[in-house]
Amino acid sequence: MKICLLPLFLATVVRVAHGQVFFTGETSGKGASSVFAASNVSRVRDFTTAANFWTAYTRGLHDRLDAFIFYGNLTIFGKTQHYAGLGSSVGVLKRSRHSVDLALVSFFSTPLNYRDDSATVSAVFAPVVSRPVRLRRYEMTLYTGYLRSEFFGQRTGKLFSPPAATHNGILGATLPMCKSLLLIAEYDPGRSQQNLGLALLYMFPRK
Repeated sequence: MKICLLPLFLATVVRVAHGQVFFTGETSGKGASSVFAASNVSRVRDFTTAANFWTAYTRGLHDRLDAFIFYGNLTIFGKTQHYAGLGSSVGVLKRSRHSVDLALVSFFSTPLNYRDDSATVSAVFAPVVSRPVRLRRYEMTLYTGYLRSEFFGQRTGKLFSPPAATHNGILGATLPMCKSLLLIAEYDPGRSQQNLGLALLYMFPRK
């Protein structure tokens, strides 16, 4: 069974630096579409723990290109910032020829409120590699990679944006709940912050 973790992007605009990827190295394929809902917590060193909730719609534009649009909100110290953005996943390697799937995930978001408390634009760049595995009677996809978040525009002293780029590892797994529904769990270790979250992905039936 082909497990496609469609654009399950990372999203946030945080001093808690961007959320999570929830994205494997496999693109969904031309014409495929999905919706996604996720929640995660980010523990920032010597700062606080932030809560992030977001949702997205993904569309496969080419066998090696997925595009997505997303909305979310981030809460820090009782303040909730709403944000929206666009992103893509570009397939680089296919496991049919290279044993693993590799994709380059990127997205850009901008705040919808508390604009004076964050950078103008937040960008995320993440190479992600994945491969399906079978553990007894369960089939899942394991993925890993590197997550870099950049922030553009005034950001010094901002509640929702860190003063410099952030760097995290990516450790995740996807588990099919049924034919069209996937459960995703991800942990992102890092020196300045750690992220932990869960997501559900629903893939629309192909016409």
